[in-house]
Amino acid sequence: MKLHDSLHYDDAGKILKFYPCDTAEAWNYNCKHNSKVVKELNWTEDSIEYKFNSHGFRCNEFNDNPAIMFLGCSLTFGIGMPKESCWTYLVSNMLGLEEFNLGNGGAANDTCFRLANYWIGKLKPEIVFYMVTFDDRLEIFDQNDEIAWNVYGQGLQIEPNRAVDHTPAYGKGVEICYPSDLNFPGYGLYKPYDRRKYNRREKDNEQKFTYEKWAINRWNGKLNRQKNVMAVKHICENYGVKFCSLRADVIEQDKKSRDSVHPGIRSNKKTASVVLDHIDEQIEFS
Repeated sequence: MKLHDSLHYDDAGKILKFYPCDTAEAWNYNCKHNSKVVKELNWTEDSIEYKFNSHGFRCNEFNDNPAIMFLGCSLTFGIGMPKESCWTYLVSNMLGLEEFNLGNGGAANDTCFRLANYWIGKLKPEIVFYMVTFDDRLEIFDQNDEIAWNVYGQGLQIEPNRAVDHTPAYGKGVEICYPSDLNFPGYGLYKPYDRRKYNRREKDNEQKFTYEKWAINRWNGKLNRQKNVMAVKHICENYGVKFCSLRADVIEQDKKSRDSVHPGIRSNKKTASVVLDHIDEQIEFS
C-alpha cells in the first residue's frame, strides 16, 4: 500500500451491490427483522451500486474539470446510500462542480490528512470540503515496512499482518484503531473515556499498545483532530484552494440507510443544505 492509497484500494475499478456494513447479511437480517422499515423506505437488493474509480474512490475518474474534493469517513463515502442521494453528490451538483469523493468508510482524521497531503496538489480542486470525523479513531502504520499493527480481540493483543475481524478488509499497510478495539468495561463507542470506569488489567506496561494510552484521554483525540484540520487547511492555502470544514456531528443520524446504521435519504438532503449554507458563508466566489 502506498501512502496516498484509499482504504478501499483493493476495490479499485469494481462495481459492487454490497459493501462492509451494508452487507448482504445485513440486508437479509433487515428483511427478516425490520421488514416494515425496509418496505417503508423502498429499499431493495438493487437499490445501491458501489462504483469505484481506478484509485479506489467512490466517484468518477479524476479529470481536469473544476471540482470539489470531499474528505471524511463513511458519512462522506455514502455507506447504505445510492450515489445520487448522497450529500456529496447533491452539493457538487448544486455548485456545478465535479465530485472528487475521497471519503473512506471508517476513516480517521489521520486518513483525511494523508489523502489530502497527496491528492490536493495532484488534482487542484476549486474547493476542499472536510467533513471532520470522530476524535477517537487513529490511523497507524508500521514505520519500517508500512505493515499495519492491528488492534483486535480481547483487550490489546498485537499481531502484525493479521486482519481485524470486525472491520473491513482494508489493504495491507494501514489499519484504523477504534474504541471498540479496547475491551474496557463501561466503555461505549464514540463516548469519551471515564477514568472511574477504567479497570486497569494486571499486565506489564511494555505489553500495552500505544492506542490504549492515546485513547484514555480525550484531549489526544481533540488535539489530533485540530492538527489534521489545520494541516489540510494549510495545504489548501499553499495551492490556492478554497477550504471549508464541519464536524460530522452536524449530520442527523437517522439510521435510515439500507444498512439501518447510517443516515438515510432525508438526512443526506438536510446535510447537503447545511453544507451549502456553510460554503456560502465561508467562501467568497469571484
